[in-house]
Amino acid sequence: MRQSQAFHQSKLAMEQLLRELRLNRQRARDTLSMVRSEMRLELSLERGRMRDNVLGQSLKLQDLENMVDTEVGNAHATLGKMRHDIFYSLTGFFFTSAAAMLGYLRLTS
Repeated sequence: MRQSQAFHQSKLAMEQLLRELRLNRQRARDTLSMVRSEMRLELSLERGRMRDNVLGQSLKLQDLENMVDTEVGNAHATLGKMRHDIFYSLTGFFFTSAAAMLGYLRLTS
């Protein structure tokens, strides 16, 4: 009788241990799932921050490229106007000099 009571108590103790083991396994799974979820969330947030940062940097780069292109266009326009003005001035100077020289040659001959 004592052996059957001891067997019964050990069987109850074993069942209690198995319940605790299952409970601890479930808690471990829940904790692991929670940690994974938090890590996924943090990773997604960090990806979003990085994407926003890259987008901001790309917009700044695009603005800078537009400013450089504008300045280059203005410089080309200014150089074209200067070339035109210089050519116009030199043409006038050349024709005036040629007319003066021809007038001088006419007077001397």
